Amino acid sequence: MTPGDEALELARQIGDMEQLQLIGVQGYEGHLQHIHDLEERKQRCQQAMQILTQTAEQLRVAGFPIQIVTTGGTGTAEFCADYEGITEVQPGSFVFMDTDYRNALGPVYSNALTILSTVISRPTPDRVIIDAGLKSLSIDSGMAEPKGQPELAYQPKGDEHGALSWKQEGVSAELPLQIGERIELIPSHIDTTINLHDTYYAYRDGVIEAIWPVEARGKVQ
Repeated sequence: MTPGDEALELARQIGDMEQLQLIGVQGYEGHLQHIHDLEERKQRCQQAMQILTQTAEQLRVAGFPIQIVTTGGTGTAEFCADYEGITEVQPGSFVFMDTDYRNALGPVYSNALTILSTVISRPTPDRVIIDAGLKSLSIDSGMAEPKGQPELAYQPKGDEHGALSWKQEGVSAELPLQIGERIELIPSHIDTTINLHDTYYAYRDGVIEAIWPVEARGKVQ
């Protein structure tokens, strides 16, 4: 929905429906979330907030009791929260984080979710196969990263399998990974990766403290 007059026309259509009352507007500046330059992200976010709050005020002038103006994501929430007229922000990915947001925002939030995989084969000394492929990790925002092992690179090798090798080209040394060893992978895009799984395992200090179902899994119809 385009801000301004088009939003006002929709508001009037809603106003003609006895069962509905319009009390808020939402804007989402998704195209700004992963801008790496902090000042550019802030400036463009403020421009988006101006458009959103002006639309909210346009609806109020037309007689609609706009109480909620909600917006923001993990990459812009701090700027949205400080903008006059915004009543609510709704970041989500910051809870778990992923490498794409980390690369854009820096160490503002910690990566809290990983995919646990197992080494199942060693076809060559400098490459191992793990049981995490495209059915375990989405790659629309890049490759997952082995946690705590920045010298290694992950590549999917089909639906069920992936490979780990040296990140630096030309290195032929033997990988220090054995069959049966567990490897944690940090997803590049947390949203689409979570949608591939049924369960969260809440793990702390070597203990699984809780098991939570991914209740929204498959709820896209």
